[in-house]
Amino acid sequence: MHRLKFWTAKENFLLIEVLSDGVNGLLISLDSENHLSFQRSWHNGSWEDIAGWLGLNRLIKNIVVAADASLAYTALVPVRLQRENFKEELGATELEHRLAQEIGRAFTGCRVDAGRALQADDLDIVLVNSRVTDFRVDGHRVLHPIGFKAHQVEAMLELILTRRPILSDVKHFLKNRSNFFFTESTRAELIALRKTEQPPFQILRLDYDGSALAILNRKEEVARRPVAWSPGQLLQIIEREWKVSPAVARALYETYAARDMGAASLKFFGKLLDEAIAPLWKEIRQVRSRIYVETPLPLPFALPIRRNALELHYPPLAAILNRSGFSIDFAEWPWQTPLLFRKLAPFLAFYYDRSDSTVNRWLRRHLNWLGSPISHV
Repeated sequence: MHRLKFWTAKENFLLIEVLSDGVNGLLISLDSENHLSFQRSWHNGSWEDIAGWLGLNRLIKNIVVAADASLAYTALVPVRLQRENFKEELGATELEHRLAQEIGRAFTGCRVDAGRALQADDLDIVLVNSRVTDFRVDGHRVLHPIGFKAHQVEAMLELILTRRPILSDVKHFLKNRSNFFFTESTRAELIALRKTEQPPFQILRLDYDGSALAILNRKEEVARRPVAWSPGQLLQIIEREWKVSPAVARALYETYAARDMGAASLKFFGKLLDEAIAPLWKEIRQVRSRIYVETPLPLPFALPIRRNALELHYPPLAAILNRSGFSIDFAEWPWQTPLLFRKLAPFLAFYYDRSDSTVNRWLRRHLNWLGSPISHV
């Protein structure tokens, strides 16, 4: 019997983006056929704005929090476990105990690094999420090392740290419940891109209040650097040259980006905007790998584009969703692909994490005592 669409069971997810000046919220649903749908959003709001929504209590089990890179820090720590009892199979208890010891040793150094990166006292830094990836047994990659008679087990620890006030806000919002997923926004995007792309590659995250380049190398290590350019410079040059308001400048720019102008106007705006975007080309001219661009404002040229060894692409969101097993109707979402990728990347990271091993589920239950007990913030 054919099941009518409105009878399809749906699972709801509340995605919260934590920024330095507020929070954004996005409510999405996933049906039994893995189709993602837009429900509602909050923009430039507060925790109180989202908490005041009457339907929140029904969604408390599916909360995904993604903090901006200025508020959260991802540390990757390689570990190597030598076993004296290698003639015995590795058991879950031994592995969990050894990993807990390694994370305990690594945490102090990671806390100092995170404090430096987030410009905070390292004593104000807490662990909010942890994961173990890339297991190897005696040099051979395995999905899970339990049950092997191993001399040596190698793995990569992924620790996400944040400032104590950020975690306090999250916990207060959730009424001190601990069942939420926390990630760092850029790391979530890199994980999503990893579904379809092989490193090295880079994400150019353009924002009005500061842009940055995140690089994922072949060793899965991440490096970041600021980019001294903002999409707002495209609008500012129109404001200045045409003596118009910001709203009019944006309308003119969007008309140009849609190529909804006569040939003479297109030529004039093209020359004007080439001047505005020249500093961006200068900022990224040394890059020799593919760059995926996410931007709140379309760039004044079509992507993909190539200049010498430099390639700019928009994130292949459709391919990433397909590889992850999800479908989507782009027409029902209020954002274009580059910004929609940013919105959905934390959800994809959550789903990737949720399908992860029993070791990681154990870690989430036992290791948040580092820095501050997560249930007593």
